[in-house]
Amino acid sequence: MKKILDTICDKVQGPLSRLAVKISSIKFIQAMAETFQVLIPLLILGSFSCLFYYLPVAPWQNFLASVPILVTAASKIHMLSLFIFGLFVLILLPNRYAEKLGMKDTLSVTPVTVLTYLVLTPVDMWMDIPVTWIGQQGIFSVMIISLLVVRIMKWMKDKNFGIRMPSSVPQFVSNGFNAIIPAAIIVPLAALLGAFMEMTTFGSVHNIIFTLIQGPVSSVGISWLGQIVSNVLCSIFFFFGIQPGAITSIFEPMLTAAGLENLAAWTAGLPIPHLFVGGYTNLVSTGSLLYAVVAILIFAKSERYKKVAKFSLIPSFFGISEPMIFGVPIMLNTYLLIPFLLTPILNGILSALVVSMGLIGPYTGVTVSFIMPFFFNQIVTSTTPIAAAVWQVIQLVIDVLLWAPFIIIMDREEQNRIQNLKLHDENQ
Repeated sequence: MKKILDTICDKVQGPLSRLAVKISSIKFIQAMAETFQVLIPLLILGSFSCLFYYLPVAPWQNFLASVPILVTAASKIHMLSLFIFGLFVLILLPNRYAEKLGMKDTLSVTPVTVLTYLVLTPVDMWMDIPVTWIGQQGIFSVMIISLLVVRIMKWMKDKNFGIRMPSSVPQFVSNGFNAIIPAAIIVPLAALLGAFMEMTTFGSVHNIIFTLIQGPVSSVGISWLGQIVSNVLCSIFFFFGIQPGAITSIFEPMLTAAGLENLAAWTAGLPIPHLFVGGYTNLVSTGSLLYAVVAILIFAKSERYKKVAKFSLIPSFFGISEPMIFGVPIMLNTYLLIPFLLTPILNGILSALVVSMGLIGPYTGVTVSFIMPFFFNQIVTSTTPIAAAVWQVIQLVIDVLLWAPFIIIMDREEQNRIQNLKLHDENQ
């Protein structure tokens, strides 16, 4: 069996590495990944601000009632960070993408892209800009329009569509003038398109993108099956020593948008729309490999594996898997390939059943860092924190039992190897 797996791995490793390089080299995906990484502090701050003033615990709510200024401050942070999250993406993404494309002037693309997006957005003229399309519903629209505007501006600048200023003019002033003609073409055309769309039943370009792209794609990506697929792919990439950022960056916008919808529904007292996002991802994810650490500590006898497991225990508890991936190693270790792939499948199916049956409640959409410790990532994200945390512990036990026979086989091989070395030394 091991020889068969070794042969398969030898054939798969090269093509998979090339695929990862291709995906990771897509400049827009790079820009998108960097944008969401930069915005993680806002997601966490907004989520915990929401949790601060909305936590449904009677003594805490009584305390907040006596200090209303705390509620005002926390709710303001929550609203202005998460309800207009798409706007922050709109500000950052064009700049990051322009830099990836090698544009010298990366600053001017941001105001042009923001204005283009806004003129495509239905507004109450002279009064306000509705938050619908600068919130979670507009994230895909933000990405598509950022991609198009930056690409068009780059093409125009490459073709010298701009006002060239003398070399004596400061660079930032020259960049501004150089963007005038692209802006004068892109923005009015977008405004005409936006005005036309308001006269149709769709209402806006954003609504078309949401209806035809974001809705269908997200419904698959944030389903229990989508979670299994994404995590199995991450396991495959990690097995070959490839960081799975190429996979996570594709799914991250969908999960972020769905999590924000959950959070909005939760704070409004409405039914939570998405069952398999937020803290649910911590149940499916191969994540920290804590189960592998525990399995080795319980079932392995060789000093080599036990030392690695002891060293990896604390990092794994905080969601860091690299010590196990490269220390055991799990990378290219065909003894552990099967459980490494089976774990997210088993976790995904069982957790989906548990959530669907209502044994644990849906997730609020509160965002936590990937280093939020095991058990606690359920406490702060679930509408039924104790039940969710208990289920995570039960799931850990199941995963340890899944890994146990494979760890034992691998450990026996290691012991036999050591024994053979000793016999060889004695014979010498």
